[in-house]
Amino acid sequence: MLTTATKSGSSSAGKLLPDGWKALSVVAGKGHVLARKKGSVRALPAPTHADAAFQPEKCVGVIRKNECFGKPLFFGAVEALSFFRKPFSGWKMFAKKAFLHTSSRFLRGLYAKCGFLHTSGGFLKGLYAKWGVLHTEVGVLRRGAVLTGLVLALMLPLPAGACTTAIVSAGASTSGRPMIWKQRDANGEHNTIAHVQGAIYAYTGLFPTRDSLHRLAYAGINEVGFAISNNLSYNLRPKGANMDTHNGELMAEALGTCRTLEDFTALLDSKAAPRGISANFAVIDACGGAAYFEAGDSSYVRYDVPEGGYLFRTNYSISGDDGRGSGYARFATMEELMARRAGKGLRPNRKFDAAFFMDAGRSFVNVLDGGDALCCKRSGLIYEHDFIPRSTTVASIVIEGVVPGDPANGGILWAAPGYTPACYAVPVWVAAGSDIPETVAGEAPANLLSIELKHSLSTFDWDPKYLSVKPLRRILRLVRKAERTELRTGRRLARQFRETSFDATAVSAYNAAAAARFESFKQQVNRN
Repeated sequence: MLTTATKSGSSSAGKLLPDGWKALSVVAGKGHVLARKKGSVRALPAPTHADAAFQPEKCVGVIRKNECFGKPLFFGAVEALSFFRKPFSGWKMFAKKAFLHTSSRFLRGLYAKCGFLHTSGGFLKGLYAKWGVLHTEVGVLRRGAVLTGLVLALMLPLPAGACTTAIVSAGASTSGRPMIWKQRDANGEHNTIAHVQGAIYAYTGLFPTRDSLHRLAYAGINEVGFAISNNLSYNLRPKGANMDTHNGELMAEALGTCRTLEDFTALLDSKAAPRGISANFAVIDACGGAAYFEAGDSSYVRYDVPEGGYLFRTNYSISGDDGRGSGYARFATMEELMARRAGKGLRPNRKFDAAFFMDAGRSFVNVLDGGDALCCKRSGLIYEHDFIPRSTTVASIVIEGVVPGDPANGGILWAAPGYTPACYAVPVWVAAGSDIPETVAGEAPANLLSIELKHSLSTFDWDPKYLSVKPLRRILRLVRKAERTELRTGRRLARQFRETSFDATAVSAYNAAAAARFESFKQQVNRN
Protein backbone atom coordinates (compact mmCIF):
# COMPACT_ATOMS: atom_id res chain seq x y z
CA MET A 1 0.00 0.00 0.00
CA LEU A 2 1.39 3.38 -1.00
CA THR A 3 1.51 5.78 1.90
CA THR A 4 1.34 9.43 0.90
CA ALA A 5 1.66 12.85 2.42
CA THR A 6 -0.08 15.99 1.25
CA LYS A 7 0.02 19.64 2.04
CA SER A 8 -2.35 20.90 4.68
CA GLY A 9 -5.84 21.44 3.42
CA SER A 10 -6.83 18.02 2.12
CA SER A 11 -9.85 17.28 4.26
CA SER A 12 -11.78 14.53 2.53
CA ALA A 13 -10.09 11.92 4.71
CA GLY A 14 -11.37 13.73 7.76
CA LYS A 15 -14.97 13.24 6.71
CA LEU A 16 -14.67 9.52 7.43
CA LEU A 17 -12.99 9.90 10.81
CA PRO A 18 -14.92 9.79 14.13
CA ASP A 19 -16.88 12.92 14.98
CA GLY A 20 -14.69 15.83 16.02
CA TRP A 21 -11.48 14.38 14.65
CA LYS A 22 -9.71 16.10 11.76
CA ALA A 23 -6.90 14.67 9.66
CA LEU A 24 -3.52 16.36 9.75
CA SER A 25 -1.22 16.53 6.75
CA VAL A 26 0.27 13.07 7.18
CA VAL A 27 -1.17 9.63 6.60
CA ALA A 28 1.10 7.71 8.93
CA GLY A 29 1.26 4.31 7.28
CA LYS A 30 0.25 0.85 8.46
CA GLY A 31 -3.38 1.82 7.87
CA HIS A 32 -3.39 4.83 10.22
CA VAL A 33 -3.81 8.55 9.80
CA LEU A 34 -2.70 11.37 12.08
CA ALA A 35 -5.76 13.12 13.48
CA ARG A 36 -6.37 15.94 15.93
CA LYS A 37 -9.27 16.70 18.29
CA LYS A 38 -9.17 19.61 20.76
CA GLY A 39 -5.40 19.49 21.16
CA SER A 40 -5.12 15.70 21.27
CA VAL A 41 -3.34 13.90 18.45
CA ARG A 42 -3.72 10.21 17.69
CA ALA A 43 -3.05 7.71 14.95
CA LEU A 44 -6.55 6.52 13.94
CA PRO A 45 -7.53 3.89 11.38
CA ALA A 46 -7.25 5.46 7.94
CA PRO A 47 -10.19 5.72 5.51
CA THR A 48 -10.38 2.64 3.33
CA HIS A 49 -11.12 4.48 0.10
CA ALA A 50 -8.58 6.25 -2.11
CA ASP A 51 -8.64 9.94 -1.41
CA ALA A 52 -9.29 11.59 -4.74
CA ALA A 53 -8.15 14.91 -3.32
CA PHE A 54 -4.54 13.74 -3.33
CA GLN A 55 -3.00 15.37 -6.38
CA PRO A 56 0.34 14.25 -7.88
CA GLU A 57 1.81 17.72 -7.63
CA LYS A 58 0.93 17.80 -3.93
CA CYS A 59 2.41 14.41 -3.17
CA VAL A 60 5.58 14.82 -1.17
CA GLY A 61 6.36 11.11 -1.29
CA VAL A 62 7.40 8.25 0.93
CA ILE A 63 10.82 6.90 1.81
CA ARG A 64 10.55 3.40 3.20
CA LYS A 65 12.97 0.49 3.08
CA ASN A 66 15.21 2.42 0.68
CA GLU A 67 12.38 2.72 -1.89
CA CYS A 68 11.11 6.06 -3.12
CA PHE A 69 7.46 6.55 -4.07
CA GLY A 70 5.43 9.49 -5.26
CA LYS A 71 7.52 12.56 -5.91
CA PRO A 72 10.11 12.81 -3.12
CA LEU A 73 12.94 15.29 -2.95
CA PHE A 74 15.41 13.50 -0.70
CA PHE A 75 18.91 14.56 0.30
CA GLY A 76 21.53 12.85 2.43
CA ALA A 77 21.98 9.47 4.08
CA VAL A 78 19.13 7.62 5.77
CA GLU A 79 20.49 5.66 8.69
CA ALA A 80 20.21 5.55 12.47
CA LEU A 81 21.39 4.19 15.77
CA SER A 82 19.61 1.53 17.72
CA PHE A 83 18.99 1.53 21.46
CA PHE A 84 22.54 0.27 21.82
CA ARG A 85 23.86 2.86 19.37
CA LYS A 86 24.50 0.44 16.54
CA PRO A 87 22.96 0.59 13.02
CA PHE A 88 19.58 -1.03 12.62
CA SER A 89 16.45 -0.65 10.55
CA GLY A 90 15.49 2.80 11.85
CA TRP A 91 16.28 5.97 9.96
CA LYS A 92 18.14 9.23 10.19
CA MET A 93 17.75 11.86 7.51
CA PHE A 94 18.49 15.35 6.36
CA ALA A 95 15.77 16.36 3.91
CA LYS A 96 14.65 19.48 2.13
CA LYS A 97 11.19 18.12 1.53
CA ALA A 98 10.21 14.56 2.30
CA PHE A 99 7.99 12.21 4.25
CA LEU A 100 9.74 9.63 6.39
CA HIS A 101 8.32 6.34 7.56
CA THR A 102 10.38 4.28 9.99
CA SER A 103 10.09 0.87 11.55
CA SER A 104 11.45 2.06 14.89
CA ARG A 105 9.06 1.63 17.76
CA PHE A 106 8.22 5.21 18.67
CA LEU A 107 8.93 7.36 15.64
CA ARG A 108 6.24 7.32 12.95
CA GLY A 109 6.83 10.08 10.46
CA LEU A 110 8.15 13.48 9.52
CA TYR A 111 7.00 16.06 7.06
CA ALA A 112 9.46 18.95 7.01
CA LYS A 113 10.21 21.78 4.64
CA CYS A 114 13.70 21.99 6.04
CA GLY A 115 14.67 19.58 8.80
CA PHE A 116 17.12 17.29 10.51
CA LEU A 117 15.86 14.20 12.31
CA HIS A 118 17.88 11.83 14.49
CA THR A 119 16.51 8.80 16.27
CA SER A 120 18.13 6.36 18.63
CA GLY A 121 16.37 3.26 19.88
CA GLY A 122 13.06 4.53 18.54
CA PHE A 123 13.19 7.64 20.70
CA LEU A 124 13.26 11.14 19.32
CA LYS A 125 16.70 12.74 19.66
CA GLY A 126 16.69 15.91 17.59
CA LEU A 127 14.74 17.99 15.14
CA TYR A 128 15.46 21.21 13.38
CA ALA A 129 12.52 22.27 11.23
CA LYS A 130 11.45 25.55 9.73
CA TRP A 131 7.99 24.14 9.08
CA GLY A 132 7.05 20.56 9.80
CA VAL A 133 4.96 17.89 11.41
CA LEU A 134 6.48 15.20 13.60
CA HIS A 135 4.41 12.33 14.95
CA THR A 136 5.48 10.01 17.73
CA GLU A 137 3.37 7.83 19.97
CA VAL A 138 3.93 10.31 22.78
CA GLY A 139 3.58 13.68 21.09
CA VAL A 140 3.43 15.86 18.02
CA LEU A 141 5.60 18.70 16.77
CA ARG A 142 3.93 20.71 14.04
CA ARG A 143 4.11 24.07 12.31
CA GLY A 144 6.65 25.88 14.41
CA ALA A 145 5.61 24.28 17.69
CA VAL A 146 8.17 22.69 19.99
CA LEU A 147 8.38 19.28 21.65
CA THR A 148 5.86 18.81 24.38
CA GLY A 149 6.93 18.08 27.95
CA LEU A 150 5.42 14.63 27.58
CA VAL A 151 7.89 13.75 24.85
CA LEU A 152 10.76 14.99 26.97
CA ALA A 153 9.59 13.14 30.06
CA LEU A 154 9.42 9.85 28.19
CA MET A 155 12.77 10.13 26.42
CA LEU A 156 15.50 7.78 27.58
CA PRO A 157 17.73 9.30 30.25
CA LEU A 158 21.16 9.92 28.77
CA PRO A 159 24.37 9.73 30.81
CA ALA A 160 25.96 13.06 31.63
CA GLY A 161 29.37 11.40 31.92
CA ALA A 162 29.85 11.38 28.15
CA CYS A 163 33.58 12.06 27.95
CA THR A 164 35.78 11.60 24.89
CA THR A 165 39.50 10.86 25.25
CA ALA A 166 42.53 10.06 23.13
CA ILE A 167 46.16 9.03 23.60
CA VAL A 168 48.83 10.03 21.07
CA SER A 169 52.26 8.44 21.13
CA ALA A 170 55.38 10.61 21.10
CA GLY A 171 56.02 9.72 17.46
CA ALA A 172 52.58 10.98 16.40
CA SER A 173 52.72 14.39 18.12
CA THR A 174 54.21 17.60 16.74
CA SER A 175 56.20 18.16 19.95
CA GLY A 176 57.68 14.65 20.00
CA ARG A 177 56.02 14.06 23.37
CA PRO A 178 53.14 11.71 24.25
CA MET A 179 49.76 13.36 24.77
CA ILE A 180 46.43 12.65 26.45
CA TRP A 181 43.27 14.55 25.56
CA LYS A 182 40.08 14.57 27.57
CA GLN A 183 36.81 16.29 26.75
CA ARG A 184 34.99 16.03 30.06
CA ASP A 185 31.21 15.85 30.40
CA ALA A 186 29.59 15.92 33.83
CA ASN A 187 26.54 17.10 35.73
CA GLY A 188 28.59 19.71 37.59
CA GLU A 189 29.49 22.66 35.36
CA HIS A 190 32.19 24.17 37.58
CA ASN A 191 35.79 22.97 37.10
CA THR A 192 39.19 24.33 38.02
CA ILE A 193 42.89 23.61 37.65
CA ALA A 194 44.95 23.09 40.82
CA HIS A 195 48.41 21.97 41.89
CA VAL A 196 48.29 19.37 44.68
CA GLN A 197 50.79 17.56 46.83
CA GLY A 198 49.97 13.85 46.70
CA ALA A 199 51.12 11.08 48.99
CA ILE A 200 54.48 10.92 47.17
CA TYR A 201 54.39 13.21 44.15
CA ALA A 202 52.97 16.66 43.47
CA TYR A 203 50.72 16.98 40.45
CA THR A 204 48.59 19.43 38.49
CA GLY A 205 45.11 18.37 37.53
CA LEU A 206 41.48 19.09 36.71
CA PHE A 207 39.07 19.10 39.67
CA PRO A 208 35.44 20.00 40.33
CA THR A 209 35.50 23.48 41.84
CA ARG A 210 33.44 22.26 44.81
CA ASP A 211 36.17 19.70 45.64
CA SER A 212 38.16 22.02 47.89
CA LEU A 213 40.19 19.11 49.29
CA HIS A 214 41.15 17.97 45.78
CA ARG A 215 40.16 14.36 46.27
CA LEU A 216 38.63 13.94 42.79
CA ALA A 217 41.10 14.36 39.93
CA TYR A 218 39.62 13.84 36.46
CA ALA A 219 42.81 14.45 34.48
CA GLY A 220 46.34 15.43 35.42
CA ILE A 221 50.08 14.93 35.27
CA ASN A 222 52.57 14.71 38.13
CA GLU A 223 56.11 15.90 38.70
CA VAL A 224 57.64 12.64 37.41
CA GLY A 225 55.78 12.59 34.12
CA PHE A 226 52.93 10.21 34.95
CA ALA A 227 49.61 11.38 33.50
CA ILE A 228 46.07 9.97 33.52
CA SER A 229 42.50 10.72 32.47
CA ASN A 230 39.39 8.61 31.90
CA ASN A 231 36.01 7.99 30.30
CA LEU A 232 33.18 6.38 32.17
CA SER A 233 32.41 3.03 30.55
CA TYR A 234 28.82 1.82 30.43
CA ASN A 235 29.39 -1.74 29.25
CA LEU A 236 31.80 -3.11 31.87
CA ARG A 237 29.18 -3.55 34.58
CA PRO A 238 26.09 -5.75 34.30
CA LYS A 239 23.13 -4.20 32.57
CA GLY A 240 21.10 -2.09 34.99
CA ALA A 241 23.91 -1.86 37.57
CA ASN A 242 24.47 1.33 39.54
CA MET A 243 27.03 3.53 37.78
CA ASP A 244 28.36 5.21 40.93
CA THR A 245 32.13 4.98 40.72
CA HIS A 246 35.32 6.03 42.47
CA ASN A 247 37.18 6.89 39.27
CA GLY A 248 38.12 10.38 40.47
CA GLU A 249 39.50 9.11 43.76
CA LEU A 250 41.53 6.44 41.97
CA MET A 251 43.06 8.94 39.56
CA ALA A 252 43.96 11.32 42.39
CA GLU A 253 45.68 8.43 44.18
CA ALA A 254 47.47 7.38 40.99
CA LEU A 255 48.76 10.90 40.33
CA GLY A 256 50.07 11.12 43.87
CA THR A 257 51.81 7.72 43.92
CA CYS A 258 52.56 6.40 40.41
CA ARG A 259 55.64 6.92 38.24
CA THR A 260 55.06 4.35 35.47
CA LEU A 261 52.31 2.32 33.84
CA GLU A 262 53.52 -0.65 35.86
CA ASP A 263 52.89 1.33 39.04
CA PHE A 264 49.33 1.96 37.89
CA THR A 265 48.91 -1.74 37.13
CA ALA A 266 50.06 -2.52 40.68
CA LEU A 267 47.62 0.06 42.05
CA LEU A 268 44.73 -1.61 40.23
CA ASP A 269 45.84 -5.03 41.47
CA SER A 270 45.96 -3.75 45.03
CA LYS A 271 42.26 -2.80 45.02
CA ALA A 272 39.96 -5.50 46.35
CA ALA A 273 36.94 -6.38 44.21
CA PRO A 274 34.59 -4.76 43.72
CA ARG A 275 36.89 -1.81 43.03
CA GLY A 276 34.08 0.68 42.48
CA ILE A 277 35.40 1.71 39.06
CA SER A 278 34.12 1.39 35.51
CA ALA A 279 36.25 3.36 33.09
CA ASN A 280 38.69 3.53 30.25
CA PHE A 281 41.82 5.02 31.85
CA ALA A 282 44.24 6.79 29.50
CA VAL A 283 47.75 6.63 30.95
CA ILE A 284 51.21 7.82 29.83
CA ASP A 285 54.57 7.97 31.63
CA ALA A 286 58.04 9.45 31.17
CA CYS A 287 59.50 6.10 30.10
CA GLY A 288 57.61 5.91 26.81
CA GLY A 289 54.60 4.01 28.12
CA ALA A 290 51.15 4.86 26.74
CA ALA A 291 48.09 2.68 27.15
CA TYR A 292 44.38 2.43 27.90
CA PHE A 293 43.30 0.35 30.88
CA GLU A 294 39.68 -0.73 30.48
CA ALA A 295 39.02 -1.38 34.15
CA GLY A 296 35.92 -2.66 35.86
CA ASP A 297 35.08 -3.79 39.37
CA SER A 298 37.04 -7.03 39.22
CA SER A 299 39.22 -7.05 36.09
CA TYR A 300 40.97 -4.87 33.54
CA VAL A 301 42.39 -5.13 30.03
CA ARG A 302 45.40 -3.12 28.85
CA TYR A 303 45.67 -1.73 25.29
CA ASP A 304 49.11 -0.30 24.49
CA VAL A 305 49.37 2.55 22.00
CA PRO A 306 51.67 1.62 19.09
CA GLU A 307 54.67 3.90 18.58
CA GLY A 308 53.76 6.48 16.00
CA GLY A 309 50.08 5.75 16.54
CA TYR A 310 47.12 6.68 18.68
CA LEU A 311 44.03 5.29 20.39
CA PHE A 312 40.78 6.89 21.51
CA ARG A 313 37.71 6.00 23.53
CA THR A 314 34.21 7.19 24.32
CA ASN A 315 31.77 5.63 26.79
CA TYR A 316 32.11 1.96 26.07
CA SER A 317 35.01 -0.45 26.32
CA ILE A 318 36.32 -2.66 23.54
CA SER A 319 36.60 -5.45 26.11
CA GLY A 320 33.09 -4.85 27.46
CA ASP A 321 29.76 -6.36 26.53
CA ASP A 322 28.91 -6.06 22.83
CA GLY A 323 25.96 -3.87 21.98
CA ARG A 324 26.03 -1.87 25.21
CA GLY A 325 27.54 1.39 26.34
CA SER A 326 27.23 4.80 24.73
CA GLY A 327 29.17 7.24 22.59
CA TYR A 328 29.16 5.22 19.37
CA ALA A 329 28.46 8.31 17.26
CA ARG A 330 31.26 10.25 18.96
CA PHE A 331 33.60 7.28 18.51
CA ALA A 332 32.86 7.23 14.76
CA THR A 333 33.42 10.98 14.53
CA MET A 334 36.76 10.81 16.37
CA GLU A 335 37.82 7.92 14.17
CA GLU A 336 37.15 10.01 11.08
CA LEU A 337 38.72 13.23 12.43
CA MET A 338 41.91 11.51 13.58
CA ALA A 339 42.24 9.39 10.44
CA ARG A 340 41.78 12.50 8.31
CA ARG A 341 44.53 14.24 10.24
CA ALA A 342 46.93 11.31 10.16
CA GLY A 343 46.55 9.96 6.67
CA LYS A 344 43.85 11.52 4.51
CA GLY A 345 42.96 14.81 2.94
CA LEU A 346 44.98 17.45 1.16
CA ARG A 347 47.74 17.45 3.81
CA PRO A 348 48.22 13.81 4.85
CA ASN A 349 50.37 12.45 7.64
CA ARG A 350 50.18 15.53 9.82
CA LYS A 351 50.89 15.02 13.50
CA PHE A 352 48.71 15.88 16.46
CA ASP A 353 48.91 18.88 18.75
CA ALA A 354 46.79 20.68 21.32
CA ALA A 355 45.16 22.81 18.62
CA PHE A 356 43.81 19.72 16.86
CA PHE A 357 42.15 18.36 19.98
CA MET A 358 40.70 21.71 21.01
CA ASP A 359 39.20 22.00 17.53
CA ALA A 360 37.82 18.47 17.85
CA GLY A 361 36.26 19.48 21.17
CA ARG A 362 34.39 22.26 19.35
CA SER A 363 33.50 20.21 16.28
CA PHE A 364 29.80 20.00 15.45
CA VAL A 365 30.47 17.10 13.11
CA ASN A 366 28.57 13.83 13.30
CA VAL A 367 29.83 11.43 10.65
CA LEU A 368 26.77 9.21 11.06
CA ASP A 369 24.55 11.89 9.54
CA GLY A 370 27.15 12.81 6.99
CA GLY A 371 28.37 16.27 7.85
CA ASP A 372 29.06 19.37 9.86
CA ALA A 373 26.04 21.02 11.47
CA LEU A 374 27.68 24.44 11.06
CA CYS A 375 28.51 24.13 7.37
CA CYS A 376 26.81 25.80 4.42
CA LYS A 377 25.96 29.05 6.22
CA ARG A 378 23.29 27.25 8.19
CA SER A 379 21.17 29.34 10.54
CA GLY A 380 18.38 28.71 13.03
CA LEU A 381 18.84 25.90 15.55
CA ILE A 382 20.94 22.77 15.92
CA TYR A 383 20.38 19.89 18.30
CA GLU A 384 23.75 18.95 19.77
CA HIS A 385 23.27 15.53 21.35
CA ASP A 386 25.62 13.36 19.27
CA PHE A 387 28.45 15.84 18.75
CA ILE A 388 31.69 15.76 20.73
CA PRO A 389 30.76 19.04 22.46
CA ARG A 390 27.47 18.67 24.34
CA SER A 391 25.41 20.68 26.78
CA THR A 392 27.08 18.61 29.52
CA THR A 393 30.64 19.41 28.36
CA VAL A 394 32.53 21.06 31.22
CA ALA A 395 36.21 20.99 30.21
CA SER A 396 38.76 20.08 27.58
CA ILE A 397 42.32 19.23 28.65
CA VAL A 398 45.35 18.26 26.57
CA ILE A 399 48.20 16.83 28.64
CA GLU A 400 51.63 16.96 27.03
CA GLY A 401 53.92 14.49 28.75
CA VAL A 402 57.68 14.11 28.79
CA VAL A 403 60.17 11.74 27.16
CA PRO A 404 63.57 10.45 28.30
CA GLY A 405 65.98 13.38 28.37
CA ASP A 406 63.33 15.92 29.39
CA PRO A 407 63.04 17.23 32.95
CA ALA A 408 60.60 14.89 34.71
CA ASN A 409 58.48 17.83 35.79
CA GLY A 410 58.37 19.32 32.29
CA GLY A 411 54.75 18.34 31.58
CA ILE A 412 52.19 20.86 30.32
CA LEU A 413 48.41 20.99 30.60
CA TRP A 414 46.69 22.93 27.83
CA ALA A 415 43.62 23.69 29.89
CA ALA A 416 40.16 24.90 28.92
CA PRO A 417 38.16 24.12 32.09
CA GLY A 418 34.74 25.07 30.77
CA TYR A 419 32.20 24.50 28.00
CA THR A 420 34.69 24.02 25.17
CA PRO A 421 32.90 25.98 22.41
CA ALA A 422 33.01 28.99 24.76
CA CYS A 423 36.33 28.43 26.57
CA TYR A 424 39.85 28.62 25.15
CA ALA A 425 42.95 26.79 26.34
CA VAL A 426 45.94 28.25 28.18
CA PRO A 427 49.17 26.44 29.08
CA VAL A 428 49.80 25.34 32.67
CA TRP A 429 53.29 24.08 33.58
CA VAL A 430 53.70 21.39 36.22
CA ALA A 431 57.09 22.85 37.17
CA ALA A 432 55.39 26.16 37.99
CA GLY A 433 53.59 24.53 40.91
CA SER A 434 50.77 26.75 42.14
CA ASP A 435 51.64 29.57 39.73
CA ILE A 436 48.66 28.82 37.48
CA PRO A 437 46.93 31.31 35.17
CA GLU A 438 44.26 32.95 37.31
CA THR A 439 41.68 32.50 34.55
CA VAL A 440 41.63 28.72 35.14
CA ALA A 441 42.50 28.51 38.86
CA GLY A 442 40.38 28.98 41.97
CA GLU A 443 36.88 29.96 40.92
CA ALA A 444 38.20 29.85 37.32
CA PRO A 445 36.76 32.96 35.64
CA ALA A 446 37.16 31.25 32.25
CA ASN A 447 34.88 28.46 33.47
CA LEU A 448 32.28 30.88 34.79
CA LEU A 449 32.23 32.88 31.57
CA SER A 450 31.86 29.74 29.46
CA ILE A 451 28.84 28.67 31.52
CA GLU A 452 27.25 32.07 31.01
CA LEU A 453 27.91 31.92 27.27
CA LYS A 454 26.62 28.36 27.01
CA HIS A 455 23.35 29.28 28.65
CA SER A 456 23.00 32.25 26.30
CA LEU A 457 23.11 29.82 23.36
CA SER A 458 20.28 27.64 24.65
CA THR A 459 17.02 28.48 22.98
CA PHE A 460 14.71 26.57 25.32
CA ASP A 461 15.01 26.37 29.10
CA TRP A 462 13.53 22.86 29.08
CA ASP A 463 16.20 21.46 26.75
CA PRO A 464 19.68 23.07 26.62
CA LYS A 465 20.62 20.92 23.63
CA TYR A 466 18.89 23.28 21.18
CA LEU A 467 21.52 25.89 20.27
CA SER A 468 21.18 29.08 18.24
CA VAL A 469 23.60 28.86 15.33
CA LYS A 470 24.31 32.55 14.72
CA PRO A 471 25.58 33.42 18.24
CA LEU A 472 27.38 30.06 18.39
CA ARG A 473 29.37 30.94 15.28
CA ARG A 474 30.25 34.34 16.73
CA ILE A 475 31.45 32.87 20.04
CA LEU A 476 33.45 30.15 18.29
CA ARG A 477 35.18 32.76 16.15
CA LEU A 478 36.23 34.80 19.18
CA VAL A 479 37.30 31.72 21.16
CA ARG A 480 39.45 30.37 18.35
CA LYS A 481 41.09 33.73 17.79
CA ALA A 482 41.95 34.07 21.50
CA GLU A 483 43.19 30.48 21.68
CA ARG A 484 45.56 30.90 18.73
CA THR A 485 47.35 33.63 20.67
CA GLU A 486 47.67 31.52 23.83
CA LEU A 487 48.81 28.39 22.00
CA ARG A 488 51.37 30.31 19.96
CA THR A 489 52.80 32.01 23.04
CA GLY A 490 52.74 28.78 25.05
CA ARG A 491 54.52 26.79 22.35
CA ARG A 492 57.24 29.43 22.12
CA LEU A 493 57.85 29.24 25.87
CA ALA A 494 57.78 25.44 25.81
CA ARG A 495 60.50 25.37 23.14
CA GLN A 496 62.53 27.89 25.14
CA PHE A 497 62.31 25.78 28.29
CA ARG A 498 63.34 22.60 26.48
CA GLU A 499 66.33 24.31 24.89
CA THR A 500 67.50 25.99 28.10
CA SER A 501 65.70 25.38 31.38
CA PHE A 502 62.42 26.17 33.06
CA ASP A 503 62.01 29.87 33.83
CA ALA A 504 59.53 30.65 36.60
CA THR A 505 59.76 34.38 35.94
CA ALA A 506 58.77 33.89 32.30
CA VAL A 507 55.76 31.80 33.37
CA SER A 508 54.63 34.47 35.84
CA ALA A 509 54.91 37.11 33.12
CA TYR A 510 52.92 34.94 30.75
CA ASN A 511 50.20 34.34 33.35
CA ALA A 512 49.82 38.06 33.98
CA ALA A 513 49.59 38.79 30.26
CA ALA A 514 47.08 35.96 29.75
CA ALA A 515 44.88 37.42 32.48
CA ALA A 516 44.89 40.80 30.75
CA ARG A 517 44.02 39.18 27.42
CA PHE A 518 41.14 37.34 29.07
CA GLU A 519 39.66 40.64 30.26
CA SER A 520 39.86 41.90 26.69
CA PHE A 521 38.18 38.71 25.49
CA LYS A 522 35.31 39.21 27.95
CA GLN A 523 34.77 42.73 26.69
CA GLN A 524 34.69 41.52 23.08
CA VAL A 525 32.16 38.83 23.90
CA ASN A 526 29.91 41.22 25.80
CA ARG A 527 30.21 43.91 23.14
CA ASN A 528 29.16 41.55 20.40
